[in-house]
Amino acid sequence: MVEIAQASGARTVLTYHTPTMSCARGDMMEFGASPCDGRLDRQRCVACVLSARGLPHVLATAASLIPAPSLAALAGFDAMPRGLSGARVPGLIHSAQESFRQMVATVDRIVAVCDWVRSVLLINGLDPAKIVMSRQGISDDALPIPARAGIAENGPLRCVYFGRLDPVKGIDLIIQALRFEPHLDIALDLFVVRQHGADMAYKQLCDACAEDARITLRTAVPARDVQATMATYDLVIVPSRWLETGPLVVLEAFAAGVPVVGADLGGIAELVRGDVDGLLFEPGDARALVTCLSRLCQDRKLLARLTQNVQPPRRMQSVANDMAQLYRELLGVDARNPDMRDRPRSLPPAVK
Repeated sequence: MVEIAQASGARTVLTYHTPTMSCARGDMMEFGASPCDGRLDRQRCVACVLSARGLPHVLATAASLIPAPSLAALAGFDAMPRGLSGARVPGLIHSAQESFRQMVATVDRIVAVCDWVRSVLLINGLDPAKIVMSRQGISDDALPIPARAGIAENGPLRCVYFGRLDPVKGIDLIIQALRFEPHLDIALDLFVVRQHGADMAYKQLCDACAEDARITLRTAVPARDVQATMATYDLVIVPSRWLETGPLVVLEAFAAGVPVVGADLGGIAELVRGDVDGLLFEPGDARALVTCLSRLCQDRKLLARLTQNVQPPRRMQSVANDMAQLYRELLGVDARNPDMRDRPRSLPPAVK
């Protein structure tokens, strides 16, 4: 698509929205254990992906040493026996990385939606002048947010989780954290989005909730209801294990005037100001998470201060303004006279 657009004389803009843009694993988690810096290294990436497919680490590392010409041959071999299909992975990764490098080198601009995305682009040699920072924003298409009640000095801390049922989202960390403190005065609601193929994980979650009367599993609400629903809680928990690019859930929480307890990682850490409008904890550390929750249970003045410091988040109109400015720049349009009707354009022939 980029090649066709450029051949027609059109400008091209690419937005890096998720780790799948460049990461062969799709989650930017090195060997599934810790956040990766995003540098495209064929050997490291091959070993990481093969390890995720169940290959022992030693064999995964050995497979990553296969020469590039052999990789290309394996990637193009469609008749690979099913049991040996993993042998195609190194070649496919090699091809995908070359395609990514060619694409980012070709486009006119790349929009990075957060700081860590910009770092990934820079570590892979992208020209800084090509990168445009434009953080995500939230839509105004939401139900009116009810007036928030004051922070209660007594009673359970009303916590809520909104998100997918996926290991990278860290919902299990909340369950584990509460098990460490069985007497912590908390009421936790989980608004979980079930995905295809997650039946077993959902059953396990149901069983875990049944064991703790403080936890209530709820049905996911429509997107336009999320902010109004959040406003009825004291705290939104965002325990992700991976590098979120927004995340929108933090923006929605702030739109509802609710502080966030989140993992000190990626887009979460870029939005939540520790001890200002939320608390941050070590990613993947359930004990660190329950320490944050305990602080807020015991210190309602801290909770009130965090709530008071929450600021309205960025809106989609600001994102649109960023894009409009970028398009004007690329097309050489004067913002004071943006009428394009008289500009000649050459369109490519129709493709059937």
